[in-house]
Amino acid sequence: MDYDIEQPVYECPPELTDGVQRTIDSWNLAPEYKQPVMKAVVPAICVSHMPFRRYSTELKIYLTIYTALAIYIDNVMGVQPEIMIPELRKLPARWGLGLLENSYEDPIIGLYMRHVTLETPKHYGPYGTGVIVKGSIDYLIGCLLEGELPDRMQVPKTASRWTSFFRGKTGMGELYAHFIFPQEQFKEPHHLESFVPTVPDIAELINKINDVCSYYKECVVSSEDYNFVMTESRRTGLTPVQILRQICHEQVELVREVKEALAAHPLAHEAFSGFINGYLMYHCTNSRYRLYEIGVHLGQKQLE
Repeated sequence: MDYDIEQPVYECPPELTDGVQRTIDSWNLAPEYKQPVMKAVVPAICVSHMPFRRYSTELKIYLTIYTALAIYIDNVMGVQPEIMIPELRKLPARWGLGLLENSYEDPIIGLYMRHVTLETPKHYGPYGTGVIVKGSIDYLIGCLLEGELPDRMQVPKTASRWTSFFRGKTGMGELYAHFIFPQEQFKEPHHLESFVPTVPDIAELINKINDVCSYYKECVVSSEDYNFVMTESRRTGLTPVQILRQICHEQVELVREVKEALAAHPLAHEAFSGFINGYLMYHCTNSRYRLYEIGVHLGQKQLE
């Protein structure tokens, strides 16, 4: 994937951290909500700055807030599904009622909806905004579905598209693929044709790289059963290691194909190449994934 393991880790600029802090302070959250949101900000800043290093601080503040709120929702789903599932059951009808309808027990869901609805059009064109809004709803519905389905659900072998379909909802690959192409460098509609054909492949890369890099923390030192690798292993009868090897081979080839497809569009090619480099850096250097425990030490230091 052309990742240079000797390159230094990108340091987060203080203006990004300060801007995110000011935004969250302005919400006046109760401590029981603010503390876990701030905890989610730590990985969110890395995943916003490293892959999107080329863009403005304003855009990276938007991306950091978006990611932190999404991480918060996922974290609460993991430890307190009895709280989050009833909240998410309200969502499909209420999102359509607009921003005035915000009677959630957990205020973070309303903040997430407001952030997506009000802030996204400031950075993305009509098409990009539409995809990001749709993908955000998909994410929340995917979280709900993950909580409603039984553990270790056995997917029929012939339901070959289910695992990727479900991963597409919870992984947010499509909307993060569009995050790579903001209005500040890719004005709609002029630039759409340069990158839109590669979006399905970029979305798969985003989800599958995360699957590979999350396997150790989820399935080796933990016992998560309802992720892509374990579900696909049960469906196909292949071992998890065989599934991992398949994914790794496919994604290395997919990076090459995307770069080839973007070769005629230097700006889009540069944006994708910078994104994939930063995305790999984020996963390999962030302690959230615990890869340092198996000897992955890239760059200058491990980020907390």
